[in-house]
Amino acid sequence: MKNPQEEKESIYSKTIAHLKHVHIRFLALDFDFTIINEHTGGRWKGHASELAIHVRPIFRELLEVAMTNDFYVAVVTFSSQERLISEVMTLTFPGAEREIPIYGGMDKPKKGKQSHLELATRDFELQNNEQISKESTVLIDDDERNVLIAR
Repeated sequence: MKNPQEEKESIYSKTIAHLKHVHIRFLALDFDFTIINEHTGGRWKGHASELAIHVRPIFRELLEVAMTNDFYVAVVTFSSQERLISEVMTLTFPGAEREIPIYGGMDKPKKGKQSHLELATRDFELQNNEQISKESTVLIDDDERNVLIAR
């Protein structure tokens, strides 16, 4: 019988294995109220370490497994505090700052996170000489409208 930690690890591994099986290669995640359980509104005044404690455990585990399995992971956010978010991700995933680029800022356009996704996809393709399509991308966002627009 597996202990609770092994069971959790198994769930994340199975999730990533399934995504890989259905040809998903790119996980794009919103930051506020998605990766973290806070909504900073792009105006966090504290230190990155104070914000890093708000990273949801599910994303600590899932993204670690995803990166181990060569998934492309990026943060897509309307927040203009990209440097702060990068610091939070570095604290959460030491040594992974190059693996998790931050695509932030940009006013909330009618196209939702589409511009962020296009930039992230273009950068990945240029760096890796590999194609990423909408069909191989999953957007995880607390705002359903952003997900619907990205379809």
